[in-house]
Amino acid sequence: MKKMLALLLALMLALTSTAALAEATTFPAFQGMTVQSENDVDREVLKNALTQMGLDEYTLSIVDTVASIVSETSEKVVIAPNGFQYEELVKGTSLFSMVSQFTENGLLAATSLLPNYTFSISTEEIGQILLAMAQQAEDFQALDTEALTQAITGYSNAFIDTCVKSVTPGQPEQGDFVLDGISYNVKVPINVDLAAIIDASNKMTTDLFNDEAVKSTLETLKGMGVNIEAPEVNDTPVDPATLPTVAVDAYMTIDEQGNQGDTTDVVFSVTLPGSEEAATIGDVLVEGKKVRIVAQFLTAGLNIGCTVDPTENGGSFRSDFDFNGLYFGMASVCDNQESGTVVDSYLYLMDDANPAFTNHTTIVKSGELTLSADGEGKTVVTLSDLTGENAENVTGGIVTDFMLNGMGNLLTSAGKLMPDEISALTSLS
Repeated sequence: MKKMLALLLALMLALTSTAALAEATTFPAFQGMTVQSENDVDREVLKNALTQMGLDEYTLSIVDTVASIVSETSEKVVIAPNGFQYEELVKGTSLFSMVSQFTENGLLAATSLLPNYTFSISTEEIGQILLAMAQQAEDFQALDTEALTQAITGYSNAFIDTCVKSVTPGQPEQGDFVLDGISYNVKVPINVDLAAIIDASNKMTTDLFNDEAVKSTLETLKGMGVNIEAPEVNDTPVDPATLPTVAVDAYMTIDEQGNQGDTTDVVFSVTLPGSEEAATIGDVLVEGKKVRIVAQFLTAGLNIGCTVDPTENGGSFRSDFDFNGLYFGMASVCDNQESGTVVDSYLYLMDDANPAFTNHTTIVKSGELTLSADGEGKTVVTLSDLTGENAENVTGGIVTDFMLNGMGNLLTSAGKLMPDEISALTSLS
């Protein structure tokens, strides 16, 4: 329980960092930010997916009840010039909340889960925390970053140069080529020297960790508690016969004037050692600004797809994962307007057309606290209270308040706001 309390307090204070930055820096036009998020679960799609995955009826009934609860919930986050607040809502009514706000004396934090307590950090204590952070930053400044950057850049450039030389285009082929319903009239084969790339990668790693600037940096980091060991690298040149043969074909359309069209499809295939049959392992389709990437991990039975389609005011993103018949997908659509941003997100499970979970989020460029962390009528707990001689008694009182009042109020409210769902969960326990 003490760990739970510590995490709760850490969350409340950590989430105020964004608001603290806004307060500490000079942004006279900063009006805050309000984020509101609504959830919806398609319980039928979810049930069908989990049934395909072999879940039993008892587990399905629990998941169905939880899905109903999630569909009733929404979240609200406010980042204001003077603080931060978070609310978990059910049917528009607050279930529990957290709030942190800055005053002339420091920072106050409170939560409905601890209704009889307010937590306080004075301006002096905030200064000490910032001073400790500054000291840590000063320790990092002792690193010779210029020499380190030069070393990394030098070895990386040599590796990149080898990679570029190891990928050479062949003679373009004219013809009629159709991929995924799109026609092209030119195919350019691209040869890849995989052995040269692997050898160059091994050389870069060896040279980098033998560099004096890198060694010095690693020793300094070790003294700061960050231990980075040099990886083991095989310096023996790779035998090309032991490697797969990688082939790349770029398909495009070129008109009579020599102008290339907006659509290009690059297909990656591999032939394993001892085999004569090539298998497609990847595909990159570029249609104007839209990019689709597909990767296939043959031995693992894993297919991954990703599509990015930017627009003037945002765009869309989708990724798909298929692991031996288990399908999972994610998608989002973003629309940026002058007043704010709208983001719709979707999760797909065993069904690539109908999302099991949908989230609708609006972000407005203004924010004002509607909750207060004021300690009037409450016990105000300071950092020294939590670390001093009486810390155990203080912690005991906080835990008691959380268990008897905070959780008690939360469960009572949940029972009133979601009587059917809470009753169903109780009957299943």
